[in-house]
Order: sequence, then C-alpha cells, then structure tokens
Amino acid sequence: MHFNDLPNEIILMICRFLSPIQVINAFLSYDFRMFSCITEYHLTIDLSKCSYTDLQVYLNLLVTKRIQPLTLTISNVSMPTQIKIFFDAFSSILNFCFNHVHQLSLLECTTSDISNLEFDLRRFELLRSLRIVEAEWNNYGSSIDYSKIEYMRNLLFNNNLNSLTELELSIREGIVLDKQQRPKLNLKRLTITLQTVDDLFILFDGLTPNLIFLNVTIRLSTA
Repeated sequence: MHFNDLPNEIILMICRFLSPIQVINAFLSYDFRMFSCITEYHLTIDLSKCSYTDLQVYLNLLVTKRIQPLTLTISNVSMPTQIKIFFDAFSSILNFCFNHVHQLSLLECTTSDISNLEFDLRRFELLRSLRIVEAEWNNYGSSIDYSKIEYMRNLLFNNNLNSLTELELSIREGIVLDKQQRPKLNLKRLTITLQTVDDLFILFDGLTPNLIFLNVTIRLSTA
C-alpha cells in the first residue's frame, strides 16, 4: 500500500504527532485529496506558540499565498515582537491583501503595535471578526494614555471595516466614546473595555444599534 492510499483517518492520526507547521510542510505539495485532508491546519493558523523559525516558514507560505487561512491569530505571548515581525514581513509588498482572512486576532499588543494598526488593518478588507487585546504589562503603572485611547476609538468606529459582525477590543485604560462616532451597523457581537459607565450609555445611544451580544468591562468608577 502506498502512502497516498491511506484513509483520511490514518493520515489525521499521524498528524497528531506533528506540529501544525510540520503537517503543512509534509502534505502541502501532495495532491488535492491530501491538501483537503489537512484543511483544519491551513485554514486556521495560530501563531501564538510558534518559534521564530516556524514563524518564518509560515510567513514565506503566506507571502507566496501557498496557504490562505480563514482564521489567523498573531500574538506577543510567547514571542514579544511577533506582531511587529509579522506585519514587517509584508511592509514592502504594497498591494498585498489578506482578503481570505475572515477572523483576525491580535493578542498582547504593545503601544507600538496599536499605533500601526490603521495601516496594517487596511490589508484585511473582508474581516468579519476582529480581536485586539492589549498586553496587561504594556505601560503598566504609567498615566492614562489618552492619545492611544482616541486613536483606537477613531480607528475602530471611523474606519472602513464595515464588514465586521464581531469585535473584541480590550485596552488597559478603557475606550472613551463620544456621540460623533460613526455607527457600526453590521456589528452583532461586541466585547469591549470602556473607561466609565458614561461611555456605556453613549454606546447604547445608537453606536451599535443591531447588537445581539454585548460584554462590557468598565475600568473606572465615575463616583
């Protein structure tokens, strides 16, 4: 029996003993049946536990479009500069787009990562789900960074990500809202950190009129 003759169940059992990138490298060049068999490995990419070497392999596959994931997670948890490394890899490719990505998670973001989001997110025009979570240790103990708050607020309520139906936004200080923000009409699910309860009232006053799920954390008391 040739390897290609093995049933999918056996192939997937073998995959359990390999890392995700090893699975992709091993089967990506096989026929369509093999490629389809490892769908979960190349359509859902989680870089949060990648080594630097594995990250470079993923980046090469993404740049050459040999893999086009629907779900992508980039995180500074294990590699403190992973988000920067990821987007720097595409900085010289002006027209490169991730239109195949529908769910994007950016975890443990630094202030520098957040400051570059306006440009970086332009590459993701068809996002349906977006998570942006700031690192708890980012600027810990420093004063409230209102410029960052304003930047994030304007980025997420005044940009062109109109395809979003699900959004999670968590930054240390909490977002400050105002009634001048452009409503997110397609947004159905929202998890957000706000600075005060007054911001929650503003949120309810037309910014997200079609929500079916809301999870809010309030950072500061107004008392």
